[in-house]
Amino acid sequence: MVSLSSRDSKIDAILGYVVLRDAKLTEIMFRSLRKDPKLASYDEWIKAGDFALEMRFFPHAFSCFQMAAEINKDENVLIRLQDTLEKITNVLEFVPIEIKALVDEIRFNNPLDPSKWMAIVNSLLKESVNEIAFNKIEASKLNAIKFALAFAAYVSLRSGAEIDLLNDLLKDFLLSSNQNHNPKLDLRYLSANQIKTVVLGDNISLGLEPDWSINFQSTYHYLWSKDSGLNVSLASNAISGAGVLDLALYLGRDAIYYKPDLAIIMLGNNDAWFGKTIHLAYQALLEACINILHEHNIKVLLVSPLPHLPEACPPDQRPTDVDLDEVEIDDFVRITKLVAQNTNSTFVDLLTVFPKNKEDRKKYLINGFNQPNLEGHKLIAKAIDQVVIK
Repeated sequence: MVSLSSRDSKIDAILGYVVLRDAKLTEIMFRSLRKDPKLASYDEWIKAGDFALEMRFFPHAFSCFQMAAEINKDENVLIRLQDTLEKITNVLEFVPIEIKALVDEIRFNNPLDPSKWMAIVNSLLKESVNEIAFNKIEASKLNAIKFALAFAAYVSLRSGAEIDLLNDLLKDFLLSSNQNHNPKLDLRYLSANQIKTVVLGDNISLGLEPDWSINFQSTYHYLWSKDSGLNVSLASNAISGAGVLDLALYLGRDAIYYKPDLAIIMLGNNDAWFGKTIHLAYQALLEACINILHEHNIKVLLVSPLPHLPEACPPDQRPTDVDLDEVEIDDFVRITKLVAQNTNSTFVDLLTVFPKNKEDRKKYLINGFNQPNLEGHKLIAKAIDQVVIK
């Protein structure tokens, strides 16, 4: 049994439909970024905003509702605006306890301001300098420092700043794993009950198609849950374009508040477009988020990034101009595996699942470079099933 988090997706699953998206609504959704309410009617803005919400494109939804409100500030649109604003602004509710107070001071106003995060980093390092020097720092404070350094690195890099100093500090705090095993995910104790599962990831986990449709029933997690023989309640909270920074921002909204038994996480393909300079921050932030999930008794199944083909990505769709050699996924798979070992999480290595030959791999990619087709999703689902004890 599979139940979904959104009303429309639930209907789709019951009826067995794949929703074909209205090209006009897609156009209006992106038209909202021009901030001209005259570009569509009130009803069109509302429909496009609801469409964007379903796609989990929250900033676009907010822009659509803003345009509708410019035409008519009725209760209908004001409620939508408030609900969407909460989805966007209520971030970073769950962070290491040592920086909770510092983060609360900025999270509603400027949670992505590099200078604010550098101030948090400086504050932590200043009060911990003696403990660090004598290698007597408590684990909780060390985790807080790594989280702050990694978050500062991400927001700094996104703003165009150099992060060499942050990487030098992270390098001193991150450890390699001495573990070589990959624990299987034991669901036997839950097999008699409904297994509440959330999926956190990007466009791959969302099931986004090249034509802007969402084919939930072709996603690897739906296929796995359907064929697993388990009673799975599945909430797909993936966001197209998401990376590990989004995982940290919305850990409460998209995972913890669901009180799931299991979180399936698949990230890294968007992070890879930052290149090698983000490796350490990716490791630290992913590791911190998984530790927080474990603190809330949530098991984690960590799926590696997809072996994509960055050279096949059309130039106008590439989010950065980083050298394509740096965008190759192998290093991010290695780091994700290391995080799984450090956090005692179950790991699925997609490098061993998809063909090594790039031409053969294309047969499993619907757009030729980073989105699996149905057969590709089936490969991932089968790999998940092989690491689960039922």
